[in-house]
Amino acid sequence: MGLQGASSLPARSGSGRGGAGRAAHLSLLDSLFGPPEPVPDQIAQDFAEAAQEAEEALRVLERLERDLDAHFKYLAALPDHWPVRGEITSTFGPRRSPFGGRRSEFHDGIDLAAPWGAPVAAAGDGVVVFTGYRPGYGRTVVISHGYGYRTSYSHVSRYLVETGARVKKGEAIALVGSSGRSTGPHLHFMVEKDGALIDPLRLLRK
Repeated sequence: MGLQGASSLPARSGSGRGGAGRAAHLSLLDSLFGPPEPVPDQIAQDFAEAAQEAEEALRVLERLERDLDAHFKYLAALPDHWPVRGEITSTFGPRRSPFGGRRSEFHDGIDLAAPWGAPVAAAGDGVVVFTGYRPGYGRTVVISHGYGYRTSYSHVSRYLVETGARVKKGEAIALVGSSGRSTGPHLHFMVEKDGALIDPLRLLRK
């Protein structure tokens, strides 16, 4: 067919063109590469929110650290460490006097039998507030532990600390003896809580 025949072919209609439109192309690009990058204002807002969350998390961690530190200090100060290891020869509360007779008396601590010269340990962290002789109790060491606790160690033969010294739980503070009103070498151990005497066995570790 010649050129003349070609000119007689019908013109193509626009409705016959194939392919997707612009909107379809953009939708496909979004699905492949994600949404467009945020504008600078969005970045700044996201950064500010992230910084605020980080500051709050830091405050929570600092609060937790302070709480843990305070708890560990309390546990260290709590007078729950046995001052000597020995037989309990007299418990806290009413008892018959060990000095004879039928007279009953209130025993304000516990008595722990131990060899003469055995080390006496601080029951908890604290400050030595007294070292001296007390009538009936003999040579005595008193420790203030804070939190309302105070402990006394009596009938000792020798002091290993002075008033004002800071001591750690388990640290030797004196030596067992029989000073004062005593029937033999032992330690008389007392505990006060908020000024009131309590049974030391309530605190000492089992």
